[in-house]
Amino acid sequence: MVKRRSYSSLRAYLVDTDTNQEQLATRLGISQPFLSMLLSGQRKPSVDLALRIEAETGVSVRAQVEGSAA
Repeated sequence: MVKRRSYSSLRAYLVDTDTNQEQLATRLGISQPFLSMLLSGQRKPSVDLALRIEAETGVSVRAQVEGSAA
């Protein structure tokens, strides 16, 4: 079984995986402007979106909800 890396923030995930915001937003089923607002802390993810982000990126739900993902 391959262990997935955990990231402390969405920004760290984007940089480390050489993923752009548009690519990640598409995979999450959200718009790039909304992802940008999440990254800047202007918006917080719903529980459903936070779980999708964690499944896709390894960024913990707690980090997202507490704002350390921004």
